[in-house]
Amino acid sequence: MKMKILEIIIIVGIFVLFYRVLFDLFAYIKGLVISKPQKLEKKTFYCLGILLIFIAVGLFYFDKKMILLLRAVIFIAVSVLILFILIELILSLFSVSYLKSKKQTIIDSADNKSFTISNGMKKTQYYWNEIQDIKFDKEPFRLTIFAKRKLTFDEKTQNRYLLLKHIPLGFSSFDYTYRDSFFVNLKPCIVCGTIALQDDECLLCGCVSWSADLEKNYSSYEEYIIENQLDIFATIDENEKFNNFKINDKNFDSDPNWKPKVTKEEVLAFSKKEYWDWEEE
Repeated sequence: MKMKILEIIIIVGIFVLFYRVLFDLFAYIKGLVISKPQKLEKKTFYCLGILLIFIAVGLFYFDKKMILLLRAVIFIAVSVLILFILIELILSLFSVSYLKSKKQTIIDSADNKSFTISNGMKKTQYYWNEIQDIKFDKEPFRLTIFAKRKLTFDEKTQNRYLLLKHIPLGFSSFDYTYRDSFFVNLKPCIVCGTIALQDDECLLCGCVSWSADLEKNYSSYEEYIIENQLDIFATIDENEKFNNFKINDKNFDSDPNWKPKVTKEEVLAFSKKEYWDWEEE
């Protein structure tokens, strides 16, 4: 009876440890495929060591029938996992290919002389004196620039407000009055500290002013601010450098009088709990 219990423990242990090690290896390989490599944790190597010990004990104690059963269990586990890994890698490759085909347009820089846009690995600089005209639709955001070819920027364009801010005078179809009024009327966001609050909603962090809807979920506005600041300034892993409450944004200016309601220590503690520990699991 004792022998049977030992056999069950060894087989179950091998099965569980085997899957744990292979899933970690799969995550590592998948990270390499999608260019987001992950480190193999010490737990993976510990599990691998224990797995080898279990297999050695099984081969020593088991009779021929149990050894054949052990081999069958390992073969089935490997086959199922290899199939799963192949399916996941194929889906990942398709996902990466799709994302590359749907390259996001980014405004890299803009000033009174020119602007530079990037689309994937390609960067192109345009000079304002080469632009024929500009048309701007406010809702939804749509900026059409007529150059040698028509350029269109919408709400998916990163740093679109940087481009809007630096359009120089001289384009008859462009509404300068609205543009100037738009930036002048922006207010500081009490949550992220940027001057990007329009109609009680921050165009950068998405947080909103205190309202009856927030009262249903928060006891106070301060609680809402603290919760969002912890998440906005959190670091995704412990190797990421803390930004010292500065948001790297090209669209809007920072409020020089703004101060966070949370401390660096509180942000890092939140980061460890919500992001770092999650990655280790």
